[in-house]
Amino acid sequence: MIRIISVLIVIISVLGGGYYLAGGSIGYGDVIITSDLSNLRKRANLFLEDIQFKDFDSAAAHHENHLSETIDIPYLITRLFLVKPELLEILDYEITYAKIDSSKLRARVKYQISYKELVRNKFGKRELILYFYRPDTTSKWYLKLEDSLKRLVPDKNKISS
Repeated sequence: MIRIISVLIVIISVLGGGYYLAGGSIGYGDVIITSDLSNLRKRANLFLEDIQFKDFDSAAAHHENHLSETIDIPYLITRLFLVKPELLEILDYEITYAKIDSSKLRARVKYQISYKELVRNKFGKRELILYFYRPDTTSKWYLKLEDSLKRLVPDKNKISS
């Protein structure tokens, strides 16, 4: 009986250690949790935590240094949730999927976000995919949101339909 309990304790310890190394969550679709994937999950969670606590400068800093001043996080929030950032409360978020491509230089993380619109007292859920990249496999992950977050000036030379 003591041997069975000892084996169960060892199995539970190994599973708990794997869960901890995975950054506290193992989403469906993740067959193998690597340290790269764990780091990616942590980086993505830090970004959403910055948004949740309205620290937009810190959220912009998840991009490369030369891009962080051009990133407009409040614009992202307004575009995604159709409400101004100060009228939005992000209640909870959870990674539902995280994947690194075969080059190990590009990745994406999919979230399920629960939120509340403060003025309307309306609750909702949104899905969000964050794209990441890095220059080489030894570098840290950077968000790839800059194209969609910059305030764009229309090109008058292009024809619009």
